[in-house]
Amino acid sequence: MKGRGIQVWTIGFGMSTDPIDPARQALVACVVRGRCFFPYDGDGLRAVLAAIGQSLSETIIKPRIVRSPTVPE
Repeated sequence: MKGRGIQVWTIGFGMSTDPIDPARQALVACVVRGRCFFPYDGDGLRAVLAAIGQSLSETIIKPRIVRSPTVPE
């Protein structure tokens, strides 16, 4: 999915803080541009989900009408 430009986020809730932990590395490898989060409590998880929601709401493409120059009005 990452290679096709599909937005991917990963959340490793309560995972090891060791950067060489294989599970942590697998989550980081799945994403682009810092979309991997490692919250350690409920407040952190809520903040991560809010950030993801905000990012999604900012990237939604609003539909627009584009007139073709070859089609008469």
